[in-house]
Amino acid sequence: MRTSVFKVNSNIQEICTKLNQALGSSDRFVFSIEQKHPDLATFNVQKRGLYAFYLMFMNKIKVHGKISTTTNNNISLIELSYTQYFLWKLVLISHVLIVLGLLIALNTGDSKGISLYIITAVVSALAIVLGHAVRLKFKKDSTEYETLLATILNSK
Repeated sequence: MRTSVFKVNSNIQEICTKLNQALGSSDRFVFSIEQKHPDLATFNVQKRGLYAFYLMFMNKIKVHGKISTTTNNNISLIELSYTQYFLWKLVLISHVLIVLGLLIALNTGDSKGISLYIITAVVSALAIVLGHAVRLKFKKDSTEYETLLATILNSK
């Protein structure tokens, strides 16, 4: 999970209307905002997956945001936290479990050939490469969301 914080020279009502106008009417995003108090609002943003194969290639992280006012009423503090989409977590955990199962099979069983060693090495390498790629994509996608929200909120 990654977090970022930035300040905006607007009050909460202006920020809520800007976010609603930019993201609420778009078919590309799933957006919800809730103003709990006059000094606090929360929102969630996620890209909408239109097709099943988009799940693996699209920007699939969830953004949870909290808007709060500072002592100066015209300056608001926005805290964003990014979480990985559950499907990616499930794919990574399943690869780790498969590698662990293969390693246990190598240590406990009497393997007659080299084929189980090769399969274990290939699956281990695939898990490492996939984990690294997902981590880089998460970092890139969270930066994209941060710049998107910053441009929306800093526009006049």
